[in-house]
Amino acid sequence: MAYFNSPISVPRTFRLLFAGFVAVGMLISGCSPDDNLDDLIPEDQAPAITIVAPTNTRLLEQSGQLVTVSFRMADQEALRLFRAVPTIYDPNGNEIGTMPNMDTDLAGTNVDFDFQFITPLLPGYSKVKYTCYAIDSKGAFASAEFWVTILPNPSDPPIYEVLEYQGDSVMNPFDEINHAFNFSARRLLPAPGEDAASLVLEMDIATELEGSALGFWRPFLYSPNNDQLGLDSVFVVTNPEKFNYEEATYQTIFEAFFSDPAPATRTPELLGSGGVILHEYVIIRLTKAPAPQFAVMKITGGFDDGTGLGKTTDQLYFDYKVTSP
Repeated sequence: MAYFNSPISVPRTFRLLFAGFVAVGMLISGCSPDDNLDDLIPEDQAPAITIVAPTNTRLLEQSGQLVTVSFRMADQEALRLFRAVPTIYDPNGNEIGTMPNMDTDLAGTNVDFDFQFITPLLPGYSKVKYTCYAIDSKGAFASAEFWVTILPNPSDPPIYEVLEYQGDSVMNPFDEINHAFNFSARRLLPAPGEDAASLVLEMDIATELEGSALGFWRPFLYSPNNDQLGLDSVFVVTNPEKFNYEEATYQTIFEAFFSDPAPATRTPELLGSGGVILHEYVIIRLTKAPAPQFAVMKITGGFDDGTGLGKTTDQLYFDYKVTSP
């Protein structure tokens, strides 16, 4: 075979055109066809999962009860599995173990699912956290959780005593004396001459100055010691239709507090015009751990001296019960 060894003359215009083709070819070859396709394929998104019912996700049940929690799940491609992972906590809130996962196969992109289970046999006031996962066909997942507190048998002896007191009051806070209260010690705070700032951790409740801004006694309550400790959601207001004050036990107080879907950081207005009682009972969570302790105020009335801001003798009257370890 013969080879051309002699030089070939190429016109300058062709050389420039050829160089342009090479440059374009290099640019095109740098773009991988796979990269272009990846840009067109949407990323797999995690499923969505939400609890439809009950609306309160902190349930109170006795052992051995059938419970149903309804979920709604969705995924852009396909749902594959519902998984519930139960974690057990003792009455003091310490994690003590787990139970076997509870799996159910799913199919479809939108699924309404009723998760049913029997509450486990555990000591009273133990808790189980159920972390529930929606898992899709590619392994992406999302979760939602609810809690079940195991109530003791009503025939079991009470684990805490309930003490009862009558004829107490707190004052308008403007004069900065006797506007706070400690339920366990049955003590008004601060007394004349006491430094209120040094007593905050002893103040289970206190009235707010807002109640007399327009010359009328409109008492609200908040909890200075819980504020100081970084806790919240300590108040539940209720009435005789929902709560039997006279027959109150630790268990009925516990149930009334934790069955409320929205415990608050402060109470609503407790007295209306002319001293009308707007909310008869106020449940206060005094401690969160090692076990919740409570006080229940029975609002009995109030006194409005009509002076508004300034020297005042406005008072909120109440009886109360307090749990005692």
